[in-house]
Amino acid sequence: MERRAGDIPGLGAEEDGGPSIEVVEGADIEQAIRERQDQPVPSALPVLPLQEMVPFPDTLTPLAVGRERSMRLVNEVLSGERMLVMVASKNPEAEEPGPDELYDVGVAGVVARMLKVPDGTIRILVQGTERVRLTDYVAEGSDDRERGGGRRDRGDRGDRGDR
Repeated sequence: MERRAGDIPGLGAEEDGGPSIEVVEGADIEQAIRERQDQPVPSALPVLPLQEMVPFPDTLTPLAVGRERSMRLVNEVLSGERMLVMVASKNPEAEEPGPDELYDVGVAGVVARMLKVPDGTIRILVQGTERVRLTDYVAEGSDDRERGGGRRDRGDRGDRGDR
């Protein structure tokens, strides 16, 4: 289902031709999230590097996505299982962090909503499901570098996971 900002109160396009925000969502996102939460995390998921942000399980995380590679990754995720792994970058200034520049513990999540913003970026809302430890990157190419293998991390909730 696709809706335009004019369909949502408070997000309408200005009468003078001002910017509008496009809301992209599936028919029943809440049901898809519930179904995904009861299933085990797949052994390989796309990895979305985060700058200056640490996600947590069982939380709804709003993210602004502006890097071209990350926007392609989100579009790919939305056309498939809607799952990805959010991982904090060790160096927030790194434009395109590689596997060695990311922490090895992240959070698997389901993309619940996406907004296309007039400035060319996108906003997504991700429902964190569980903490995962990245054990192996299965591809590292120009477009597919951000795929990682993950397994459930059952460490203490107080464990920072960055050591």
